[in-house]
Amino acid sequence: MKKIIPLLVLLFLSINSFCQPSFARAFEFHLGFKPTKDSKITWSSGSEVDILVVISETTLKIYSSEIQEYRMVSDGVEFGSAKRYLAVDKDGLQCYLYLGNTEGVIYTIIEYGDYAWMYYLNPND
Repeated sequence: MKKIIPLLVLLFLSINSFCQPSFARAFEFHLGFKPTKDSKITWSSGSEVDILVVISETTLKIYSSEIQEYRMVSDGVEFGSAKRYLAVDKDGLQCYLYLGNTEGVIYTIIEYGDYAWMYYLNPND
């Protein structure tokens, strides 16, 4: 019994350190809309922001004026320069969540049926 407890503690610590979240700062925000479900997103001009974004294996949290939380419910699939996940927001609504990198800039997009928003991110190292 004395050997099992330290073993369980070590196992927990190793799992916990393996699943550490990544932190980033959003520095630019764009709002987008889609006139029809199958049309491309039309993006607004960007506005400067300074918002904490926390990305883990299964969740994305954006600490804007209202905390946005998204839980990824599918494995990501390659989608252009991003990985696209089916996700659920904190109200239970389904959306697509994109995590990508283009021209050295990291971004995330949250897309619902007729609107979306995008944040450009700087990783916190």
